[in-house]
Amino acid sequence: PPGKSGPRLSGGKDAASPRYIFTRLSPLARLLFPEADDALLTRGEDDGQTIEPIRYVPVIPLLLVNGCQGIGTGWSTRIPPHDPRDVLAYVRAKLDGGGGGGDDDDDVVDLPPMRPWVRGFKGDILPREDKSGYVTSGRAERASKTSVRITELPVGLWTDAYKSHLLRMRDRGEIRSFAEDHTTSSVSFAVSLKAAQLDRMEKSGGGGLTAAFKLRSNLLTTNMHAFDSDGRIRKFESAEEIADHHFPLRLALYGERKSHLERDMEYSSTLLKNKADFIQAVTR
Repeated sequence: PPGKSGPRLSGGKDAASPRYIFTRLSPLARLLFPEADDALLTRGEDDGQTIEPIRYVPVIPLLLVNGCQGIGTGWSTRIPPHDPRDVLAYVRAKLDGGGGGGDDDDDVVDLPPMRPWVRGFKGDILPREDKSGYVTSGRAERASKTSVRITELPVGLWTDAYKSHLLRMRDRGEIRSFAEDHTTSSVSFAVSLKAAQLDRMEKSGGGGLTAAFKLRSNLLTTNMHAFDSDGRIRKFESAEEIADHHFPLRLALYGERKSHLERDMEYSSTLLKNKADFIQAVTR
């Protein structure tokens, strides 16, 4: 949601204090959590009062869209964020019979892939050879004989932290100096170094400037733990498994919503009929 959640300079560490409310609900919220679902959600109780629902069931699995990272008692988890358009395409393909399970194999729809995605990220996200996750790469290019411009950092590496890394490189004599020209949403480092050093970096194997300036990070998918629909911690092996777990829950809620709307319409129809009968009876 919109609010003072902090820019990418320090990864949200400079966000507004939790005791102050500097946020508001996104206008898109009701598209993900339809108002028609409200009557069907099981609500909690606190001190004799009915409170918010125990569990929401969004139209797409938001765990994949938002991602998740944290440590709990005896557990840790890291689920990378995914492109909401990919997640939506996957759910639609499932609704169209994707992945099999239908009566006619000729109607099977191939399920589209879901890959990690970060809004505004201009680098690369590529699968690892061992299939344990993905490698993210920032962007660095030679600007002149003695300078390099860094315009993107790998996912999870923040601007302030990378500045500290460049300061250490300068202290070790690996670079001469650097200048900054960032915004709250973009990165720009201009690094100055000797031409001979820059030539060696470009010609070195294993990634050239990207490797030399440590512009790579890993997004592993081997530690994706989350609560399942029964409230139990479960390890998911893939993004597809998370989406497949969410799919029948949401589909069942559509069925419940249809029945609920039919009952409401039936009640309204009966009420209007009785009103009409009453009016006709008293006007005769």
